[in-house]
Amino acid sequence: MNTYSLTIPGNPIPKARPRIVNGRAYTPERTAEWEEIVRNTAMLQWTGRPLGGPLSILMHFSRKNRRRCDLDNLVKAVLDGLQGVVFADDWQIVTLAASKSVNRDDPGVEIEIEELAGW
Repeated sequence: MNTYSLTIPGNPIPKARPRIVNGRAYTPERTAEWEEIVRNTAMLQWTGRPLGGPLSILMHFSRKNRRRCDLDNLVKAVLDGLQGVVFADDWQIVTLAASKSVNRDDPGVEIEIEELAGW
C-alpha cells in the first residue's frame, strides 16, 4: 500500500451551495476559486497519473479564524479540486477522516492519501 501527502496552503474555503440564476445552476465564485487553487497546487505536487483504486483519505484543515463552517463542506471543496488530478473519481474513497483547527499564521490543508489493496 502506498501513502501520499499533499499540502494546500491558504485559508480553506467551504463549498457553498450552487446558486441558481435564470434556471441555471453555477458554483459561487469564491468556491470555484478555492477549488482551482486546490487543483493547481495538487498538479504541482502530484507527478503521477490519477489513482484508480480504493482510497483512504485523511485531511486536517487549519483555518485563519474560528468563523463557523461545516467540516463536510471543507472536505467537499478539496475533494472536488483533487478529482481528476490525484484520483479519478471520489467514489473511490472508502474511508475518510477530517479535522479542523485555527492557525492564524499558517492556514492550509494537510492531506494523506493511502491506496488500499484488496478492498
